[in-house]
Amino acid sequence: MTTQHTIGKSIVHSSPPQLYHGPAGAGGMARSFAVSSIPAVLKDDADVNAYLSESGPMSQGANLVVVNIAPRGQSQMHQTVSIEFSICVLGIVKMETEPARFVAVTLPCEAFEIRGTEEMLAEERLEGSGAQKYDGSRL
Repeated sequence: MTTQHTIGKSIVHSSPPQLYHGPAGAGGMARSFAVSSIPAVLKDDADVNAYLSESGPMSQGANLVVVNIAPRGQSQMHQTVSIEFSICVLGIVKMETEPARFVAVTLPCEAFEIRGTEEMLAEERLEGSGAQKYDGSRL
C-alpha cells in the first residue's frame, strides 16, 4: 500500500502486520487493502483509514484479501454480492517501488490534491513507457 509524503512523493505506507483470521488448521484470511467507495476516495488517506479499520469498509467499497489455505483445508470464502479477483501465487512476493512486473486491478478514484504540492492528481504517462492514451480502468 502506498501513500504520499508531505512533499507529494509516493512512498510505501507503514502498516501493521497482517492478522490472519480463520478456523484453526485451515489457513487464514487477512485484509491487505481497502477502499470504502467506488470510485475510490484517496484524499486525506481515506483508503489507508479503511484498511486500518477493524471492521473493514462498507460493502460499496473494495477489499484486497489474502487467503492462505492449509493442505486439505477449506476456504472461508463464501457467496457475496461482489466482484472478486483470485490470484494464486507460489513463492515470495516482494513489494518494490522501483519499476517492476506486477499484477494490477484498476478502479476509478476521485481527484484529490497531492499533499504538499497544491496540485491535483492527474494521469501521467512516462515517456517511452508505451502507455496508451486511454483509461486502464475502463478496458
